[in-house]
Amino acid sequence: MGKSGKKRKRPYGQDSASANPGMGAALAQLRGEQPQSQRPNSTSPVAKEDSPESGEWQTIQRKKHKKTKHPELRYSELHRLQSAVKLADLQSLILYCIADAPSPQWVSVRHHGKINRAVIVFVPGLEKALFERSVPLQDDEPGSHDALVKLDVEKFPASGERHGIVSKLAQSNQSLQEKLRSPDDYLPLPLKSEDLPDPLKPLAGLFPHVWPVKMPGDDRKVHSPLHHMLQSPIPKSYEEKLRDKQIKGPKPAHESRHWTNERTSIVKYLLGNEDLLENEYVLHPACYESARLDVEKEAERRRSENQTEAAGWKNTNVTNYDDGNVPDKNIQKGSVTASRHILVVDCEMCTVQGGESALTRVSIIDWDGKTVMDELVQPDKPIIDYLTPYSGMTAALLDSVSTTLSDIQTRLLALVTPHTILLGHSLNSDLIALKLTHPFIIDTSLLYPHPRGPPMKSSLKWLSQKYLSRSIQNGHGTTGHNSIEDAHACLDLVKLKCERGPSWGTSEATVEPIFKRMKRSHEGAKGCIIDHGAPEKGFGSMADFAIPCTDDDDVVAAIIRAANGDKAGEYIPAGGVALTWARMRDLENARKWRNDMFHDPAAPNPSPAQLSQALTKTVSQIQRIHASLPKQTLLVIYSGTGDPREMGRLQNMERQYRREFRTRKWDDLTVKWTDEEEQALKRAVRGAKNGVGLVTVV
Repeated sequence: MGKSGKKRKRPYGQDSASANPGMGAALAQLRGEQPQSQRPNSTSPVAKEDSPESGEWQTIQRKKHKKTKHPELRYSELHRLQSAVKLADLQSLILYCIADAPSPQWVSVRHHGKINRAVIVFVPGLEKALFERSVPLQDDEPGSHDALVKLDVEKFPASGERHGIVSKLAQSNQSLQEKLRSPDDYLPLPLKSEDLPDPLKPLAGLFPHVWPVKMPGDDRKVHSPLHHMLQSPIPKSYEEKLRDKQIKGPKPAHESRHWTNERTSIVKYLLGNEDLLENEYVLHPACYESARLDVEKEAERRRSENQTEAAGWKNTNVTNYDDGNVPDKNIQKGSVTASRHILVVDCEMCTVQGGESALTRVSIIDWDGKTVMDELVQPDKPIIDYLTPYSGMTAALLDSVSTTLSDIQTRLLALVTPHTILLGHSLNSDLIALKLTHPFIIDTSLLYPHPRGPPMKSSLKWLSQKYLSRSIQNGHGTTGHNSIEDAHACLDLVKLKCERGPSWGTSEATVEPIFKRMKRSHEGAKGCIIDHGAPEKGFGSMADFAIPCTDDDDVVAAIIRAANGDKAGEYIPAGGVALTWARMRDLENARKWRNDMFHDPAAPNPSPAQLSQALTKTVSQIQRIHASLPKQTLLVIYSGTGDPREMGRLQNMERQYRREFRTRKWDDLTVKWTDEEEQALKRAVRGAKNGVGLVTVV
């Protein structure tokens, strides 16, 4: 502007460079370059070459590029991670893309708002070692996938022995890998086809990196990767945080904006066969077919563990699993019991000669709270510890008792029908004391999961105080527990769960299903859970849809169905659901990583060829999933734990040691637990925490 305050106007057609050439133009002239204003570009007129035909100017319009906003994941090679990402970080990425979580710090997501759905696939059996550069086991044996498989087989021989050799093999292999590995091989590991074993090579075309994912847990156990993926922390206000800090002990459960009543039938809470196996229940024969168990193999297992009829065990009178169903026409509308016969069982035990637990009292009440049975029982063997502080039993109480376990079993077999559901807290212990199996079970220790997830369980006393505002088990010294009182507390917890719905009591009111969190951000969004067996129970109740499968081919077909929808919307809405979680189990089964497999010392190990074949099939199925997903879908593959077998073996060994230590002399123990085993367990847990994750946007 001039002194008059008026803006000077440049003569029409004169640009700023010609009016007042800057440093750039001056330097260009000194270098003999054409001034910027005279250079041809996409925004200014350009002169044609002189020609006799035309000396006119031609305007070249800027070419309009179509702007694409396809979402993508980005990771800077200059910003290397110092440690593995946590499973919670992987969950946060998913919730950032489809819900309301903050942006993750370990990876960036370009145009994350364009991601319209997420598919999460849990694939136990994958592990970090498979993706790292192969390590030769001997000087004359080149590294290969078969070499890794060979070590996998050698670590766990069919006999289940040589655990000291197992630990040394694992340690030497780990140290050798660390020596041969460069910093570029991890955090995260770029997926390059030439660096991968043959079965994994196709993954290099689908995912840019494999991420090390650390599972939650402490130094002696790993928490459930299923629970910690499907449950997310509820965002809390500052006032709520202050309130929680001011309250000590188990805080009373309260209704919040994150939860509403949802009256639910009791049959929705029945434990599936997998849950029964994982929680040390002895399966009833009616479960074998639905659990896809080998009848002869299961019978042999029960013989080896002295759980046969010859050892005094009884199976309730249920021929087939489907015998427990009640026709809809016979179910009263609105009935939470669904016309089932409900019995709540609580037992008290003592320790008898040989260090075994034996039944001393059994208490049973029905749905109305009426006492059906309350009997003292005389064990078959001499009692060496009445466990009075816990059971309330004394010599004076049992001195004149003549009722035997066999008498109780006879009465129970007449009382329990195929339509009976047995309720209890850690009911597996009671059924072992009763030497009884039944297929239809509800366990309040699993119905109200521990805030930190499996394998931890909340006590009945804690649950009663929190959810019933009731104080139980207050016996001091000689009075012990009251089994009738415990049965009533268990019954009331189940009734409360039926009235308020599956989400009630899922944990400290600080977590919620990721499906629910997604719905808060996107009204009307739907979710689906896909799994082997009966996914509608347990975690399946969190989602809008549940699809049961018998093998991984079924799982793949179900994922594609959930993501794309049914054409006519028969079950899955047309267009698919926003969030799908699924579990593939064939690789886990092939590697004998399932709990019920690696606990069995007689379970044969897979050959290298079998394991390679299973890995090839799983990768092929992941390819099918990737190719069939709609565009702008976030696909997450995660393995859960690393190899859990050594950890599981040592944990079983410790449990056996603790059982025997209470009643036997040191020299008579069949297993001994020293600092060497303790340190071996901690090493095995550290290894089992190391999972992997694969992430991409289709």
